[in-house]
Amino acid sequence: MNIDKSKLKLGIWYEDEEGNVIQRDDNYLVPNAYCHVIFPLEIQEKIYKTDAEGHYGGKDLVCTFSTHLCSYSGKLAVAMVNSGDYILSEALAVLANCCERCHNVLINKYLPEDGEGYAEYSNEWRKCGTFCDFCKDEGTKMTSH
Repeated sequence: MNIDKSKLKLGIWYEDEEGNVIQRDDNYLVPNAYCHVIFPLEIQEKIYKTDAEGHYGGKDLVCTFSTHLCSYSGKLAVAMVNSGDYILSEALAVLANCCERCHNVLINKYLPEDGEGYAEYSNEWRKCGTFCDFCKDEGTKMTSH
């Protein structure tokens, strides 16, 4: 098998009735076209209301949340798995739910050769204005020196 990666269709693109790719106009509008959306690193959370017996599904869907991870997150997920700290589903769930602060700490820890991110409790970490379930209880450490 010879897979030509240049033929992979990823992201968002538009096609006409015959499957020809259509370019967007300056306003990113493409009337009367088929919009294709492929985000291989998209995590979905669905919330269902259970019935009186405790079952869920179908029409009982309350809402859906989607998180699209960038391609760099794929590289980071592989590094997290290769470290032995996480299995793939855990790494993807962490990346889908972490804030900018935690994302930078993970980059610094698992991709140090890239020279990106920053260390936990560093000045950059303290200055970052985001928080999530993974770091929100670190408030006392955020203000300490």
